[in-house]
Amino acid sequence: MARGREWIGFAVFAVLLTAFPLVAPESIVDIGVYALIYGIAALGLSLLMGLAGQVNLGQAAFFAIGAYTQGMLVTRYGVALPVAAVAAVAFAMLAALLVGLPLLRLRGHYLALATLGLGIIVTVAATESDYLGATSGIYGIAKPEFGGRRYDSAAEFFWLLAPVMFLAVLFARNVVGGGSAARWAPSTTPRWRPSASVPTRSACGCRCSCSRRATAASPAWRTCTGSAW
Repeated sequence: MARGREWIGFAVFAVLLTAFPLVAPESIVDIGVYALIYGIAALGLSLLMGLAGQVNLGQAAFFAIGAYTQGMLVTRYGVALPVAAVAAVAFAMLAALLVGLPLLRLRGHYLALATLGLGIIVTVAATESDYLGATSGIYGIAKPEFGGRRYDSAAEFFWLLAPVMFLAVLFARNVVGGGSAARWAPSTTPRWRPSASVPTRSACGCRCSCSRRATAASPAWRTCTGSAW
């Protein structure tokens, strides 16, 4: 039953994404395009910080790596837009893997500071490098074309991004449902508390030595190991 309600929610979400450009003003649809772009990045950040419990202040760095990769491939090397998009995603994933392997060994404030430094490094590299356009950025990127049709309106851009956003939400839901990110969550609860033997008086009136232990998954339990004194 819960699974059925979940699929109904996805269906409603898909209908809203499809109908939004038809009923909203063009200026609002233009804002919606940026909302979809940043929403994809926010989904990844939500999985990392909300589910895995890792504080990441450098999420925009990987977003920038993918964006600059695609922009450079299209403008400097004449790569087709779909191929450049796939290459940009692969390059951003590779960068995240190479950076994440050592950084995920850190915890707490150390991980936050390391990712913050990564974001600053990528920002400085992008704004100070003439090869990457410096403060002017990369310009002259052609509008996307598929099947001889050029996407040049806010509504068309929205419909182009809507399936990507929908698939990203489905992927995030599968990760949450499958618990794939739980393995990266830091464990802060000790598996065992130190056992302590304390003399006490039982219900029958005898004094005994009771051992208290507790685990992360079960409440404290007591076993009486003594006899009447």
